[in-house]
Amino acid sequence: MKTYPRAATCGGRGGTHSRALLAAIGSLLLALPSLVHAAEGPAARGQWLAESKPNRERVQLTFTWKRGDGSGHWGGHEVSFALLEGLTVEQLTSAPSSVHFEIRRDAGTFVCDGRAGGGHGAGLFELRLDPRFADGLRQRGIGAPTESQQIRLAFADAGYAVLDELKAQGYPTPTLSQFVQMADHGVDHEYVSGMGALGYRTGSIPELVKARDHGVDPEYVSGLGEAGFGGLTLAELINARDHGVDPDYVAEMREFGHGGLSLAEYIRLRDHGVDGAYVRGMAQAGHADLPLSALTRTRDHGVDPGYIRGMAAEGYKNLPLSELVRSRDHGVDPHYIREMVSAGYRGLSLDELIRARDHGVDGKFARRVNARLGKAVSIERLIAIRDRDEVD
Repeated sequence: MKTYPRAATCGGRGGTHSRALLAAIGSLLLALPSLVHAAEGPAARGQWLAESKPNRERVQLTFTWKRGDGSGHWGGHEVSFALLEGLTVEQLTSAPSSVHFEIRRDAGTFVCDGRAGGGHGAGLFELRLDPRFADGLRQRGIGAPTESQQIRLAFADAGYAVLDELKAQGYPTPTLSQFVQMADHGVDHEYVSGMGALGYRTGSIPELVKARDHGVDPEYVSGLGEAGFGGLTLAELINARDHGVDPDYVAEMREFGHGGLSLAEYIRLRDHGVDGAYVRGMAQAGHADLPLSALTRTRDHGVDPGYIRGMAAEGYKNLPLSELVRSRDHGVDPHYIREMVSAGYRGLSLDELIRARDHGVDGKFARRVNARLGKAVSIERLIAIRDRDEVD
């Protein structure tokens, strides 16, 4: 089933690798020769890591680098092999060998050297900024970036295309700070053009950034449209996304007979923790085809499949939902029942258990009283003693 993850962006918020992968990459790095650069070298340098993807058309590429102030930065994203000049899928997936490739962007070029093989690659890179980039931004009505800003734009692959797309869609020319903010938040050419093609030309760059931050992207919008929720406003999309309602959620709820709901109703269900797994579990526990009101009520009161199975295992089987909710509300759960059984109180009715629990009688108290009295007293006697706060 397709999933709709939150937006992941470059420049420090994406590109997660497992420890095993990092260990494998580390062993490759040990085979690299040491490279020494002069102080006036490239704008940024560091390590690159690569991992082939199953479809063999794209590669997960991650950069690790440090700025002059010593702060560490990570940037990771999937790119097409077509954008890696000099690195092929065969080189990345065959026996380890030395590799050299470049990634050209408007703001600068990444020059990468290292080793690749067995589906992984690692090495060192240099970012060489393009001195013509500032003039290109000026021609589009944006001031010249600082070196730090240009580095951020290079890592995010923010260049002329996204600016031209904004202009074509009627957006105001962004300020330099807005342009850098867009890059940092993953609002790139693909995102702007994709949202525009779906009819979302907000005319506001801050709104675009906000939508991206909340995980509203073309894939999410299209998925909701296919699920029957097309033509939503950007605010409605953000609200649905924030509440965890995505196409997969709608599909799984419909699978269990809860279709034909409004988006607001799906949001309400999601807020109450009612999802496909909960509906399926309740059905397996003997409560199938529950109306939405019952599902939200049981979920709100902590009655879940595990609780129902636990109560049944202690001898309280086939309880109606109202009794399950009542016992849960009063703190009568399988653990409490086992405590009372271990103290000698087996076979109590649900009402007796609830009354004992309400009065603070538990297994520890029952054992202490019975030991002091030298005999097992009734549950009602225990309650009376507890209420007087004494052991007679």
